[in-house]
Amino acid sequence: MTAPIRVRGRSRHARQAPRIPSAPRKDFASALSERLGAACDHIRTVGLVLATLLIFPSFAVCPSAQAEPPAGAEVSPPAAQSSREARLARGAMAKFRFAAGRPATPEAAFIIDGVPRSLSEFRGRMVLLNVWASWCQPCRTEMPALSRLGTRLAADGLVIVAVSIDKNLADAERFLSALGLRDLPLYHDPSSTSLKKLGAVGVPTSILIDRQGREIGRLRGSAAWDSDEAILLIRGALHDEQERDR
Repeated sequence: MTAPIRVRGRSRHARQAPRIPSAPRKDFASALSERLGAACDHIRTVGLVLATLLIFPSFAVCPSAQAEPPAGAEVSPPAAQSSREARLARGAMAKFRFAAGRPATPEAAFIIDGVPRSLSEFRGRMVLLNVWASWCQPCRTEMPALSRLGTRLAADGLVIVAVSIDKNLADAERFLSALGLRDLPLYHDPSSTSLKKLGAVGVPTSILIDRQGREIGRLRGSAAWDSDEAILLIRGALHDEQERDR
């Protein structure tokens, strides 16, 4: 029994209040270390994003699985281009890079109307192969220009092979339908095998191929393919083919 005490004139027994355990407190060094670690993670993330934008500015919107260029398919840098090539690769075609030594284009397979096709089937015709996807925003502005180019240069012997890497064929079909491109043949490669074999870093990527199946050059990113510069470049390549056949 506890001894009675008086509080403000009344007697009551003193009771000891239960003690509530306090939460463990982190020391200052641990808390500071955690905050610094979080800040460093944030800085690393921002740095990676900035590095991507600086190295691949054309693919900041539509990056895809990176692939190494096929053996022998090195693309010449701007300084290595001839004076004639430099004159052609200007304006809307400023990003076009001529291939060194005209390497053979790797075989690529795709599907059109449920039928398997291969790139080798187009031998004898000049091909502008374009790899694209419905989720790629730059492709939305480029595809109509490709369609107009194909219509304009069909009589010259150019064929447009636009290969979608969408997993779902219906997505690619809706994309073309929304743009009113019902006359542009839809080639489909849901496994993205063509993207990897051709050494394309991302979408869109366009590769100009001569009638012997060799790479003339490529352009990474979107371009105004119906521009005067594009027409001049492709007609120049067609002219070179005709001169070589004589």
